[in-house]
Amino acid sequence: MRPVQFKPKTLIYFITFFFTGLGLLHEILKQKGIEKIKELYMKKLSLSLHKIGVIEENKPEGYVVVGGFVHVNQKKTYYLDSQVKGQSSLPTILIFHDSGLSSNTWLKLGLLHELNVNGYRAVVIDLPGHGGSDKTEIIQDQDEKVAYINSIVERFGMGNYVLVVPGFSGQYVMPFIFSQDPEIDTGHNLSGLITISPETVSNYTEKEFKSLSVPTLIFYGEYDSNGEVDSRTLRKIPGAEVKMIYEGSRNCYIDQPAEFTTTLISFLNSLPAVQSA
Repeated sequence: MRPVQFKPKTLIYFITFFFTGLGLLHEILKQKGIEKIKELYMKKLSLSLHKIGVIEENKPEGYVVVGGFVHVNQKKTYYLDSQVKGQSSLPTILIFHDSGLSSNTWLKLGLLHELNVNGYRAVVIDLPGHGGSDKTEIIQDQDEKVAYINSIVERFGMGNYVLVVPGFSGQYVMPFIFSQDPEIDTGHNLSGLITISPETVSNYTEKEFKSLSVPTLIFYGEYDSNGEVDSRTLRKIPGAEVKMIYEGSRNCYIDQPAEFTTTLISFLNSLPAVQSA
Protein backbone atom coordinates (compact mmCIF):
# COMPACT_ATOMS: atom_id res chain seq x y z
CA MET A 1 0.00 0.00 0.00
CA ARG A 2 1.52 3.29 -1.10
CA PRO A 3 1.70 6.03 1.53
CA VAL A 4 -0.36 9.17 0.92
CA GLN A 5 1.79 12.03 -0.24
CA PHE A 6 0.84 15.69 0.03
CA LYS A 7 2.12 18.22 -2.39
CA PRO A 8 3.58 21.32 -0.69
CA LYS A 9 0.85 23.55 -2.14
CA THR A 10 -1.88 21.18 -0.93
CA LEU A 11 -0.35 21.09 2.54
CA ILE A 12 -0.25 24.90 2.68
CA TYR A 13 -3.94 25.07 1.66
CA PHE A 14 -4.84 22.52 4.33
CA ILE A 15 -2.98 24.34 7.10
CA THR A 16 -4.46 27.69 6.04
CA PHE A 17 -7.98 26.23 5.98
CA PHE A 18 -7.45 24.57 9.37
CA PHE A 19 -6.27 27.72 11.14
CA THR A 20 -8.91 29.86 9.41
CA GLY A 21 -11.53 27.44 10.75
CA LEU A 22 -10.07 27.68 14.24
CA GLY A 23 -10.13 31.46 14.00
CA LEU A 24 -13.79 31.47 12.95
CA LEU A 25 -14.70 29.02 15.71
CA HIS A 26 -12.92 31.24 18.25
CA GLU A 27 -14.81 34.32 17.06
CA ILE A 28 -18.15 32.45 17.18
CA LEU A 29 -17.50 31.22 20.73
CA LYS A 30 -16.22 34.65 21.74
CA GLN A 31 -19.34 36.35 20.37
CA LYS A 32 -21.62 33.84 22.10
CA GLY A 33 -19.73 34.49 25.31
CA ILE A 34 -20.13 38.24 24.93
CA GLU A 35 -23.84 37.84 24.17
CA LYS A 36 -24.26 35.65 27.24
CA ILE A 37 -22.50 38.22 29.41
CA LYS A 38 -24.70 40.97 27.94
CA GLU A 39 -27.81 38.89 28.55
CA LEU A 40 -26.88 38.34 32.21
CA TYR A 41 -25.98 42.02 32.59
CA MET A 42 -29.30 43.19 31.15
CA LYS A 43 -31.15 40.72 33.38
CA LYS A 44 -29.39 42.23 36.38
CA LEU A 45 -30.25 45.76 35.28
CA SER A 46 -33.92 44.95 34.67
CA LEU A 47 -34.60 43.37 38.06
CA SER A 48 -37.34 45.10 40.05
CA LEU A 49 -36.81 46.43 43.55
CA HIS A 50 -39.53 46.21 46.20
CA LYS A 51 -37.47 46.92 49.32
CA ILE A 52 -38.63 49.61 51.70
CA GLY A 53 -36.03 51.55 53.67
CA VAL A 54 -32.31 51.99 53.17
CA ILE A 55 -31.08 50.43 49.93
CA GLU A 56 -27.57 51.84 50.00
CA GLU A 57 -25.71 54.10 52.43
CA ASN A 58 -22.34 55.80 52.15
CA LYS A 59 -21.58 57.72 55.33
CA PRO A 60 -18.11 58.97 54.28
CA GLU A 61 -19.60 60.62 51.18
CA GLY A 62 -22.76 61.63 53.03
CA TYR A 63 -25.57 60.07 51.03
CA VAL A 64 -28.26 57.44 51.42
CA VAL A 65 -30.57 55.71 48.92
CA VAL A 66 -34.03 54.97 50.30
CA GLY A 67 -36.70 52.84 48.65
CA GLY A 68 -40.44 53.00 49.23
CA PHE A 69 -43.96 53.26 47.90
CA VAL A 70 -46.23 56.27 47.44
CA HIS A 71 -49.82 56.37 46.22
CA VAL A 72 -49.95 58.76 43.28
CA ASN A 73 -53.38 59.34 41.74
CA GLN A 74 -54.50 55.94 43.06
CA LYS A 75 -51.40 54.27 41.59
CA LYS A 76 -49.07 52.47 44.02
CA THR A 77 -45.70 53.72 42.82
CA TYR A 78 -42.26 52.44 43.80
CA TYR A 79 -39.44 54.96 44.04
CA LEU A 80 -35.81 55.42 45.01
CA ASP A 81 -34.91 58.66 46.76
CA SER A 82 -31.16 59.20 46.72
CA GLN A 83 -30.48 61.97 49.21
CA VAL A 84 -27.29 63.89 49.87
CA LYS A 85 -26.30 66.15 52.76
CA GLY A 86 -25.81 69.84 52.11
CA GLN A 87 -27.93 70.22 48.97
CA SER A 88 -28.96 73.86 48.63
CA SER A 89 -29.02 75.60 45.26
CA LEU A 90 -28.86 72.41 43.19
CA PRO A 91 -32.01 71.02 41.55
CA THR A 92 -33.42 67.57 42.26
CA ILE A 93 -32.91 65.12 39.40
CA LEU A 94 -36.19 63.32 38.61
CA ILE A 95 -35.38 60.16 36.64
CA PHE A 96 -37.61 57.73 34.76
CA HIS A 97 -36.88 54.50 32.83
CA ASP A 98 -37.37 52.79 29.49
CA SER A 99 -39.67 49.82 28.83
CA GLY A 100 -38.42 46.60 30.41
CA LEU A 101 -36.20 48.49 32.84
CA SER A 102 -36.78 50.14 36.22
CA SER A 103 -35.37 52.38 38.92
CA ASN A 104 -32.95 49.57 39.75
CA THR A 105 -31.26 50.11 36.36
CA TRP A 106 -29.94 53.51 37.41
CA LEU A 107 -28.85 52.20 40.80
CA LYS A 108 -26.86 49.35 39.22
CA LEU A 109 -25.30 51.65 36.62
CA GLY A 110 -23.94 53.83 39.41
CA LEU A 111 -25.66 57.03 38.28
CA LEU A 112 -27.22 57.71 41.68
CA HIS A 113 -23.81 57.46 43.31
CA GLU A 114 -22.28 59.91 40.83
CA LEU A 115 -25.16 62.37 41.23
CA ASN A 116 -24.89 62.24 45.02
CA VAL A 117 -21.13 62.76 45.20
CA ASN A 118 -21.65 65.79 42.95
CA GLY A 119 -24.22 67.18 45.39
CA TYR A 120 -27.47 66.27 43.63
CA ARG A 121 -30.52 64.60 45.13
CA ALA A 122 -32.08 62.08 42.73
CA VAL A 123 -35.58 60.60 42.73
CA VAL A 124 -36.20 57.62 40.44
CA ILE A 125 -39.75 56.52 39.65
CA ASP A 126 -41.09 53.15 38.49
CA LEU A 127 -43.95 54.09 36.19
CA PRO A 128 -47.33 52.30 36.53
CA GLY A 129 -47.12 48.67 35.44
CA HIS A 130 -43.31 48.63 35.60
CA GLY A 131 -40.58 47.76 38.09
CA GLY A 132 -41.74 47.59 41.69
CA SER A 133 -44.94 49.59 41.06
CA ASP A 134 -48.37 47.96 40.82
CA LYS A 135 -48.75 45.72 37.78
CA THR A 136 -51.58 47.79 36.39
CA GLU A 137 -52.27 48.98 32.88
CA ILE A 138 -50.24 51.97 31.81
CA ILE A 139 -52.13 55.25 31.79
CA GLN A 140 -53.54 56.00 28.35
CA ASP A 141 -55.25 59.35 28.84
CA GLN A 142 -52.92 62.33 28.23
CA ASP A 143 -54.43 64.45 30.99
CA GLU A 144 -54.02 61.59 33.47
CA LYS A 145 -50.36 61.25 32.50
CA VAL A 146 -49.81 64.96 33.10
CA ALA A 147 -51.63 64.76 36.44
CA TYR A 148 -49.51 61.74 37.45
CA ILE A 149 -46.18 63.53 36.80
CA ASN A 150 -47.48 66.70 38.45
CA SER A 151 -48.35 64.68 41.55
CA ILE A 152 -44.88 63.12 41.62
CA VAL A 153 -43.25 66.55 41.52
CA GLU A 154 -45.50 67.81 44.32
CA ARG A 155 -45.29 64.63 46.42
CA PHE A 156 -41.48 64.80 46.59
CA GLY A 157 -41.40 68.55 47.20
CA MET A 158 -39.32 69.49 44.17
CA GLY A 159 -38.79 73.24 44.07
CA ASN A 160 -36.35 73.10 41.16
CA TYR A 161 -35.88 69.89 39.24
CA VAL A 162 -34.37 68.37 36.11
CA LEU A 163 -36.11 65.60 34.16
CA VAL A 164 -34.24 62.58 32.77
CA VAL A 165 -36.45 61.01 30.11
CA PRO A 166 -35.40 57.75 28.40
CA GLY A 167 -37.43 55.87 25.79
CA PHE A 168 -40.86 54.76 27.00
CA SER A 169 -41.10 57.40 29.74
CA GLY A 170 -41.46 59.99 26.99
CA GLN A 171 -45.10 58.87 26.73
CA TYR A 172 -45.65 60.41 30.17
CA VAL A 173 -43.15 63.23 30.31
CA MET A 174 -43.54 64.85 26.88
CA PRO A 175 -47.23 65.70 27.48
CA PHE A 176 -46.27 67.00 30.92
CA ILE A 177 -43.58 69.30 29.51
CA PHE A 178 -45.97 70.87 27.01
CA SER A 179 -48.63 71.31 29.70
CA GLN A 180 -46.42 73.68 31.73
CA ASP A 181 -47.47 77.32 31.73
CA PRO A 182 -44.50 79.62 32.47
CA GLU A 183 -46.93 82.38 33.39
CA ILE A 184 -48.21 80.40 36.41
CA ASP A 185 -46.04 80.14 39.52
CA THR A 186 -46.65 76.67 40.96
CA GLY A 187 -43.62 76.69 43.25
CA HIS A 188 -42.07 73.94 41.11
CA ASN A 189 -39.58 75.01 38.47
CA LEU A 190 -38.42 72.77 35.60
CA SER A 191 -34.81 73.90 35.34
CA GLY A 192 -33.44 71.28 32.94
CA LEU A 193 -34.39 68.50 30.54
CA ILE A 194 -32.30 65.46 29.55
CA THR A 195 -33.73 63.20 26.87
CA ILE A 196 -32.53 59.77 25.71
CA SER A 197 -34.50 58.82 22.58
CA PRO A 198 -37.86 59.56 24.25
CA GLU A 199 -41.02 58.22 22.65
CA THR A 200 -43.81 60.46 21.24
CA VAL A 201 -41.49 63.21 19.95
CA SER A 202 -43.26 62.90 16.57
CA ASN A 203 -46.56 63.86 18.25
CA TYR A 204 -45.34 67.45 18.49
CA THR A 205 -44.31 70.01 15.90
CA GLU A 206 -41.00 71.82 15.50
CA LYS A 207 -42.86 75.02 16.33
CA GLU A 208 -43.97 73.56 19.66
CA PHE A 209 -40.40 72.55 20.52
CA LYS A 210 -39.16 76.03 19.57
CA SER A 211 -41.60 77.44 22.13
CA LEU A 212 -39.91 75.65 25.03
CA SER A 213 -37.50 77.61 27.21
CA VAL A 214 -35.73 74.95 29.27
CA PRO A 215 -32.01 74.06 29.11
CA THR A 216 -31.90 70.74 27.26
CA LEU A 217 -29.40 67.94 26.66
CA ILE A 218 -30.29 65.40 23.96
CA PHE A 219 -28.69 61.93 23.95
CA TYR A 220 -28.92 59.27 21.24
CA GLY A 221 -26.82 56.27 20.26
CA GLU A 222 -24.80 55.91 17.07
CA TYR A 223 -26.85 52.84 16.09
CA ASP A 224 -30.23 54.34 17.05
CA SER A 225 -31.66 55.65 13.77
CA ASN A 226 -35.01 56.63 15.32
CA GLY A 227 -33.24 58.50 18.09
CA GLU A 228 -31.11 60.35 15.55
CA VAL A 229 -34.22 61.39 13.59
CA ASP A 230 -36.00 62.56 16.76
CA SER A 231 -32.90 64.50 17.85
CA ARG A 232 -33.32 66.74 14.80
CA THR A 233 -36.73 67.77 16.14
CA LEU A 234 -35.65 68.03 19.78
CA ARG A 235 -32.74 70.29 18.89
CA LYS A 236 -35.29 72.93 17.87
CA ILE A 237 -35.54 73.67 21.58
CA PRO A 238 -33.57 76.95 21.86
CA GLY A 239 -30.03 76.35 23.11
CA ALA A 240 -30.38 72.56 23.15
CA GLU A 241 -27.17 70.52 23.24
CA VAL A 242 -26.88 67.20 21.37
CA LYS A 243 -24.63 64.29 22.34
CA MET A 244 -24.28 61.18 20.19
CA ILE A 245 -22.83 58.22 22.05
CA TYR A 246 -20.54 56.24 19.74
CA GLU A 247 -21.23 52.50 19.57
CA GLY A 248 -24.45 53.18 21.44
CA SER A 249 -27.96 51.84 20.89
CA ARG A 250 -31.30 53.27 22.02
CA ASN A 251 -30.09 52.50 25.56
CA CYS A 252 -26.77 54.28 25.03
CA TYR A 253 -26.45 54.94 28.77
CA ILE A 254 -26.13 51.17 29.27
CA ASP A 255 -23.73 50.70 26.34
CA GLN A 256 -21.38 53.52 27.42
CA PRO A 257 -22.29 54.41 31.03
CA ALA A 258 -19.09 56.31 31.87
CA GLU A 259 -19.35 58.64 28.86
CA PHE A 260 -23.07 59.14 29.44
CA THR A 261 -22.64 59.96 33.13
CA THR A 262 -19.71 62.32 32.59
CA THR A 263 -21.67 64.26 29.94
CA LEU A 264 -24.80 64.38 32.11
CA ILE A 265 -22.95 65.66 35.20
CA SER A 266 -21.15 68.29 33.13
CA PHE A 267 -24.49 69.53 31.77
CA LEU A 268 -26.03 69.68 35.26
CA ASN A 269 -23.06 71.62 36.60
CA SER A 270 -23.49 74.16 33.79
CA LEU A 271 -27.06 75.02 34.82
CA PRO A 272 -27.63 78.34 36.60
CA ALA A 273 -27.70 77.92 40.37
CA VAL A 274 -31.16 78.56 41.77
CA GLN A 275 -32.47 78.34 45.31
CA SER A 276 -34.21 74.98 45.80
CA ALA A 277 -37.36 74.83 47.85
